[in-house]
Amino acid sequence: MVHAGCQRFRGLPRLFRPPFPGRRAGSVTATPKAVAGISKVSAEQHPTTTKVQILPDGEFYPPVGEANGRVALVLHEAPGITGNVRRRCAMLAEQGYAAFAPDLHRSGRALGPEGVRQAMAAFRAEPQLLRDRVNESLDRLCALAGATPHQVAVIGYCFGGMAALELARSGAKVAAIASFHGLLLTSAPAREGQVHTPVLAMTGGLDEFVPPQDVLAFQNEMTAAKAPWELIVYGRARHSFTNIEASIFGDDRMRHDPSADQKSWAALLDFLETAYA
Repeated sequence: MVHAGCQRFRGLPRLFRPPFPGRRAGSVTATPKAVAGISKVSAEQHPTTTKVQILPDGEFYPPVGEANGRVALVLHEAPGITGNVRRRCAMLAEQGYAAFAPDLHRSGRALGPEGVRQAMAAFRAEPQLLRDRVNESLDRLCALAGATPHQVAVIGYCFGGMAALELARSGAKVAAIASFHGLLLTSAPAREGQVHTPVLAMTGGLDEFVPPQDVLAFQNEMTAAKAPWELIVYGRARHSFTNIEASIFGDDRMRHDPSADQKSWAALLDFLETAYA
């Protein structure tokens, strides 16, 4: 199915690490100013206030108002826990989710360019390391929220999108897995029957970090694995199309796209409703 510049393709206990340096536990309130400005559609879903628990290993966002019994593990971009992931956690909390953004780097702070390069190289070379990190974060979230993995949606952005897909390849059984502009290739492809959870991958048609051959390879991998997968390509979108702060990286290959941002958020909510039905 093709419409409005996007394509949709449909296909068929771990240890918690000790507190990280640099992150001080406590709680803060996320105000509308802190989470506003994503897009016209998503801005309407922002909470008036969101209580955030700052933990040694990440940030926990309790549901705003009545909880819906669902839980979200929200995986950060390459530098670490920054504005985009915090906004998404707040938006999910407004939807009734309990959301947790774990520090996958275990650094307690956002990484600089060299730190990002080193971390990405390590995780690309050893996918199992990333899979273990995400699985440990999943256990941590379940402990925080008093939930089971079957209640958890795993949602990742950029590096976090890659991490979410590695979780799917690990055989994890959660409610849903979604990747926003994440890298699609892996050095350890899923085997037949290994992916148990519905997967939604969303990418930009102009994303130079995810060229067409990678998109095709991902489709072939998921099909061969007999995974329950979907892929949406937003035709004119570049890398980081959901991130309103993408321009600060000074890389023209990374750009916020308001249209793709709105459509992908709506696609996520629709995907989650189906997954939890």
